[in-house]
Amino acid sequence: MVLAFIIILIICITLATYIVCIKLQLRSITRQLDRRREDEASNPVLLEIRDRSLEEMTVSLNKTLRQETALRVSQEIKEQEFKKLITNISHDIRTPLAVMKGYLQLMCKTKMDNAGREYLEICLNHTSEMEKIVNQFFEYSYWSGAEEEIVLKRINITNLVTEVMTDFIPEFEKNSIIMELESTGTYFGMADKELLKRIMQNLLKNSLRYSEGNVKVSIVPVQEKPFLEISVENPVDKDCNIDASQVFNRFYTGKEERNHSTGLGLSIVKMFVERMGGEVYAHIEDGMFCTGFTIIRKKTS
Repeated sequence: MVLAFIIILIICITLATYIVCIKLQLRSITRQLDRRREDEASNPVLLEIRDRSLEEMTVSLNKTLRQETALRVSQEIKEQEFKKLITNISHDIRTPLAVMKGYLQLMCKTKMDNAGREYLEICLNHTSEMEKIVNQFFEYSYWSGAEEEIVLKRINITNLVTEVMTDFIPEFEKNSIIMELESTGTYFGMADKELLKRIMQNLLKNSLRYSEGNVKVSIVPVQEKPFLEISVENPVDKDCNIDASQVFNRFYTGKEERNHSTGLGLSIVKMFVERMGGEVYAHIEDGMFCTGFTIIRKKTS
């Protein structure tokens, strides 16, 4: 009886020890996977104990991880090749396009009949539009591959937003759209002045393209956080097929006819905002389309 009890006790202790070792090993595997993900490393998962089931699982896991790493590296190479291709194409097109535009502008100064002048203006307008598109491709490819650190400086956010809005007033008036700034005061934030200008320009261009009414620009502090929220809100057509969750993705356009859009404007916004430590957001509610971003209100210690 005593012998049987001792044998059962030994079995229970052995089983408990085995279970504890398995749990410790699983925790170790979890830590290795977390460290691998955080450091973007490619180290294989290692075992500290010998167990056939765990060894088989680990072999399968490492095989999957190797495939995932190879896929990620391949994707990064393709992404770099794509960026290089866009840069090269943009550069190759910009020079002859600038020359062509220059000659068209010279032709505008020569004498010609009304029909010829009308055709010339159409050519010049399309050339200018193409130049904008090429420049946008070039800007995206440059910044998506840029590695230099962005230097943030304390600037008057309210003044900068107001200046950009003022520049857009003529374009909005052409479309009988009124812009208004909703702000409860003067706010300062940490940003790169030129990047912030480009962000606001792209947001207002996007609003001008899709708006079915007056546009509201807002600057509000985020409660209990050192951030400002800057947003552009405008009404959209009830049949508008914009997917708010996709608008910041590269090449996404809300209208099937593309409306002369490359789908890069808001993806450039996202790129610039994230490089300045902020986040972008978009939503459609009750027929109002809102795009916005956060920016650091003050330096954090």
